[in-house]
Amino acid sequence: MGAQPGAQPAYSQVAMPEALDRPLHRADAWQTPIDWRAKGLPALDAPLDPADVARQGWNLFDGRFLLPTMVLHEAALDHNIALIADYCRTNGISLAPHGKTTMSPAIFERQLAAGAWAMTVATSWQARVAAKVGVPRIMLANQVTDAGGIDWLATTLRDGAPDVYCWVDSVAGVGLLDARLGGLEDRLPVLIEVGLPGGRGGVRALSVALEVAARVRASSALRLAGVAWFEGVVEGPDQPARDAAVRRLMSLARAVAVAIDPGMIADGARELILTGGGSQYLDIVVEGLTAPLGTRLPVRGVLRSGGTVSHDDGGYDLVSPFGSVRADGGPQLRPALEVWAPVLSMPDPGRAIIGAGRRDLPHDGAPPVSRAVRHPTGAIRPMGPRPWLRVTKLNDQHAYLEFDAGQELAVGDLVALGVRHPCMAFDRWRFVPVVDAAYDVVDVFETIF
Repeated sequence: MGAQPGAQPAYSQVAMPEALDRPLHRADAWQTPIDWRAKGLPALDAPLDPADVARQGWNLFDGRFLLPTMVLHEAALDHNIALIADYCRTNGISLAPHGKTTMSPAIFERQLAAGAWAMTVATSWQARVAAKVGVPRIMLANQVTDAGGIDWLATTLRDGAPDVYCWVDSVAGVGLLDARLGGLEDRLPVLIEVGLPGGRGGVRALSVALEVAARVRASSALRLAGVAWFEGVVEGPDQPARDAAVRRLMSLARAVAVAIDPGMIADGARELILTGGGSQYLDIVVEGLTAPLGTRLPVRGVLRSGGTVSHDDGGYDLVSPFGSVRADGGPQLRPALEVWAPVLSMPDPGRAIIGAGRRDLPHDGAPPVSRAVRHPTGAIRPMGPRPWLRVTKLNDQHAYLEFDAGQELAVGDLVALGVRHPCMAFDRWRFVPVVDAAYDVVDVFETIF
């Protein structure tokens, strides 16, 4: 399974970060009152301060919620955050979880409090959100080539906070940054992104990486900070072929890191950042972050896994080393998200229509997975390993479900669906109720998309 809990890093390890010692949850600065526009929550006659949610006595099944509603299980969320944080500490690497998965400041806070070194984002707008709510260090895992984005980076350099890193993969991109950031006292730290043919961004060859590195070193506005990659888009006919493609990508990244090490030392760098994604190929990525590298600079390996925070049903769960299939009796991530919707109609034998669809659930992969049925008596019947209720199609506001003969299902029953690909789930919900084991609502987390 690749790098395991208990493994020791083979390279010169940098100091691990301390946990966040101050809250990000500054409701007076950014948090939005909950009102009648809050999808899936009880109908409200007056705005409600999110800090007062726990005192409302809400339960998902008390008849006040306007379904469908997506809920976040607090115990699973905290378990997942702690598991990945401990895994990174044990393997001597830093964690910069990808915030674009949730875009929830309350979840950012929990991840940073558990010891995350930084938060990762995908766009300058997301970086601005993270900065606005107080994230102290941000990995902008992308190239920034638009004037507005570059100017926002300039403001972080002028203000001295937060610390922001971004990626470069071309001489042209470096030139754009250099031209617009020139004249500032501080330099923007950038990482060279590597990629594979047919993928997304990233240099495809060591020679090109060295050209980009030379242009960065010649810049008055930038400083070289390390090497980055994203392996989630690799292709191949089967899992072994995809695993091999990830290792080829990491091999190129590691070669670039070794090649730029002398120049970074000459420029006064104190560490070299080596960073990969990791929700799907987490164990393979950690291998690449911890194997001996041979640089003189200490290496900070940074894992950017985003989907691990909520995990999922039937997507990452099938391929992650901490999923139910591959965990081999070891620690497992737990699916933390459910969408509950009522059975609206049973128009044909063996078919039910429920009131949740593409507006409420991810639909970029396989259909969502049925997890449970709640009858009007209050009894919740879990599906088990072989669900007898299956989603076959999604419309905008409806899902088509087939069920086995002899199973009990009726109009008005409630169905829980587990999501696949959590990155496409949070953005459908501005407010997400956080529930305990009894489905009592203990908090509501805002998302900012």
